[in-house]
Amino acid sequence: GEYSFKDCKSIKKIIIPSSVTSIGYYAFSGCSSLESMTVPFVGNTLNGTSSTYFGYIFGASAYEYNDTNVPKSLKEVIVTGGNKITSNAFAYCENITSITLPKTITSIESSAFNQCTSLTDVYYNGTVEDWCKVVIASSTSNPMYYATSLYMKDSNDEYYEVTEIEVPETITSIGNYQFYG
Repeated sequence: GEYSFKDCKSIKKIIIPSSVTSIGYYAFSGCSSLESMTVPFVGNTLNGTSSTYFGYIFGASAYEYNDTNVPKSLKEVIVTGGNKITSNAFAYCENITSITLPKTITSIESSAFNQCTSLTDVYYNGTVEDWCKVVIASSTSNPMYYATSLYMKDSNDEYYEVTEIEVPETITSIGNYQFYG
């Protein structure tokens, strides 16, 4: 609900399970020591149509305020579900250094990672084939616009750094901005 963990200044890590279907406005506002957060979706609800930006749960009234509401201490965000990252979802989250995206993502909308200037590591819970199927709306939609390292899952379900890409023969089209950055 709203304000549920407001001003819990000693919390460093939060893991929200996929059983949670909504997160209230200001739920984590003032959690100034937060370093890592696992969320089942971005914003208020799974695959929602409003309040779909990350700062919502920290009390941001619009995505433009992600930078002032998301704690500066928060470096790692793990998203475990949802089928899209909406427009401006992480825009201006300038202190996040690591993002993990689920294999379930089918689209990343315009400017989703705009001004995520500290982002260095992107973890994707799928394969190159899966990534080729994600629709990426713009250069700043792709988290690799700023990041320097991309990690994907191997056949043992372990992350490896992608330094070489072999597009599978099953792929017939590579979309715009797919490997941008």
